[in-house]
Amino acid sequence: MKDLIPYHGLPAAVEDALAALEAAPQFDGHDAHYRTLLQERDRRITAFLLPVLPAAALGLLLIWAIQFVGWLPDSAPWAYAFGPILFVGLVMAVVRPNAARDDARIGTVIRKWRKAARAQGITR
Repeated sequence: MKDLIPYHGLPAAVEDALAALEAAPQFDGHDAHYRTLLQERDRRITAFLLPVLPAAALGLLLIWAIQFVGWLPDSAPWAYAFGPILFVGLVMAVVRPNAARDDARIGTVIRKWRKAARAQGITR
């Protein structure tokens, strides 16, 4: 599916870092790759939050409207927690599916290596 927000793909250095860290069994020798991914994550956070915050607000408004017309009982506070999350997921799947896939891939690798670094006693 085509992104509604322009999709530019990952830079070659980030692709190389992702490939190296996804395949590497140990953290040793991959500091530069890890730093590259952290920089890319920091660079992409604004583009990630740009559609998320309005989507969450619209999700809350939608839940409120559904409750206001009586389609949802007043005693359903869970809807205010889960409704916006589901709505954000749907919006992200429609607005920027390719970029969301890249963001998830970067996040997965960063979490994997944070866990590995902690297990090896490395603090960064």
